[in-house]
Amino acid sequence: MKKMTTAFALGTILIGTFFPTIRIIAETTEEKNSATVNEQVKPLVNDATDIATGKFGSSQWRIDLEGTLHIGAGTFAYTDTFSPWEMWASQIKKVIFEGKVVAGARSNYLFQNFTNVTLFENMYNFDMSNIRGASSMWENCSNLTSLDLSGTNAGKNGPLMNGGMFAGCTNLESLDLRSVKFDVNYFKAFQHDTKLSQITLDGSLNLVDYGSYPDIINTEQYTGKWINIGNGTVDNPEGNSVIESSDLFGRNNNIIADTYVWQKKEAGGDVTAKYVDTDGNKISDDVVKSGNVGDAYSTDQKTIAGYTFKEVQGSATGTFTDQVQTVTYVYTKDPIAGGDIIAKYVDTDGNKISDDVVKSGNVGDAYSTDQKTIAGYTFKEVQGSATGTFTDQAQTVTYVYTKDPIAGGDVTAKYVDTDGNKISDDAVKSGNVGDTYTTEQKTIAGYTFKEVQGSATGTFTDQAQTVTYVYTKDPISGGDVTAKYVDTDGNKISDDVVKSGNVGDTYTTEQKTIAGYTFKEVQGSVTGTFTDQVQTVTYVYMKNNVTPSPQPDDHSDTPESIKNNGNKNESTSENKNILPQTGDNEGLSMIGMISGLFLIFGTIVVILFKRKRQD
Repeated sequence: MKKMTTAFALGTILIGTFFPTIRIIAETTEEKNSATVNEQVKPLVNDATDIATGKFGSSQWRIDLEGTLHIGAGTFAYTDTFSPWEMWASQIKKVIFEGKVVAGARSNYLFQNFTNVTLFENMYNFDMSNIRGASSMWENCSNLTSLDLSGTNAGKNGPLMNGGMFAGCTNLESLDLRSVKFDVNYFKAFQHDTKLSQITLDGSLNLVDYGSYPDIINTEQYTGKWINIGNGTVDNPEGNSVIESSDLFGRNNNIIADTYVWQKKEAGGDVTAKYVDTDGNKISDDVVKSGNVGDAYSTDQKTIAGYTFKEVQGSATGTFTDQVQTVTYVYTKDPIAGGDIIAKYVDTDGNKISDDVVKSGNVGDAYSTDQKTIAGYTFKEVQGSATGTFTDQAQTVTYVYTKDPIAGGDVTAKYVDTDGNKISDDAVKSGNVGDTYTTEQKTIAGYTFKEVQGSATGTFTDQAQTVTYVYTKDPISGGDVTAKYVDTDGNKISDDVVKSGNVGDTYTTEQKTIAGYTFKEVQGSVTGTFTDQVQTVTYVYMKNNVTPSPQPDDHSDTPESIKNNGNKNESTSENKNILPQTGDNEGLSMIGMISGLFLIFGTIVVILFKRKRQD
């Protein structure tokens, strides 16, 4: 039976050469006897968030409303004719392998026609080691741009037949086939994959494609060949293996394991054709040729009026290199006497103010005239072409000058205060004799304009003039001066007195007479001038001692409460108006004096004691 199968496969290969639409699935006897399991191919929506759910082999799957096919762990059944998700293929946008999934030996058409899928996620969970048939597995995944099979071990345990495996992936740009082992590529595995520009191989891949490998078109950007990236990058490959698609995808056992990309053409250095006379002067515009390294170039000899070609220096034709190149065409000038060029120098009235200058040359020669420096005159304009070429006619160029005016004396505006001190920069006006001038009154911070001395406006003369603007200084509010009145303990014993004024003004504070207190000292300046800071003057007072008056003795044992008929707080005007007698006053004065001496003595003792403790 195996021999018959082999013969059938070989016959089909020959047929496939002429009929590329035929797909072959070579099967072993064991595979033929294996039952294909494909459970739940009809929609089974149990969850409102899913489009469909089901089971393929032992693997549970579901398609959510976002179009993501979630595939759970398990082992896939065989697929021989169509994808188990065929009826939802256009709705699926992404495939995720949620767990370890083992592909069936026959996985043909598994993801065929997933036209809207852009990503296969977690491909490392997809074990393709047992696959024998992978025909059309990703066929027509037309929106897929990248696919990485490096972790799938595809074909590891036996030959893998892959006819049309990636055919129709028209947007596929990157394909990683490391660890993938193909046996043969029967039917155009990469057919129509025209954007496949990056492929990674491990060197053991054995591909044979009957004319369907992705050719690279030779364009202005690409050479039509593949190059390995080596130590470079995808964008800047540095490999040295440059090969055709037919070699990369053919039975070539010498392929270097690497990532291959389309080889870009290297822009060559420009080739510039110059056109000069025998003196090296440019007589015509340069012509610049651009191209890629290796492209051919050719430059052209021009026909230039008034010149005869002499020689070419450099390679008129050749190939572009990575260096710039120059080709120089040298010409001799044809001598034809041209008309003279006359440069005239006049004032604004047309009067000659300097000698004419005459230039001579041949027709086609360049000429230039010069603007002169003429004492007492200033250049105004040129009439005619200051530079140009000689013709067969005489030409005139006229330089017109204005007569220089006579400079007048400067007018200086000064800005001073009432004491004549400078308070702002002078303003100097310059002009010619007879011109008018105007000076300006400035706004100067901190000052008020008072008067102007001299002519604020007038005309320039041959003498210097001065205009003086006089300002008065604006007063500046000074910090308040506060007079405080306190006892020796710093307690306030009278209201503060606040003095206000401008900086520089004088102030005076007053010592108050405060009942029950005697002035001791003043702290701070009693008089002075206001500054921009607040100031404090403190008047310190000592509290006067109060001597208690003796109570009159009416030599009565009768309680006061009884005498007042029980009114304890009642006092009479008679008691209030009793005055001490003369003898009484002398006794009281003596007692007060002695009490005062004791108080002073006690205070001194306390102070000395405190100082001693501090020492």
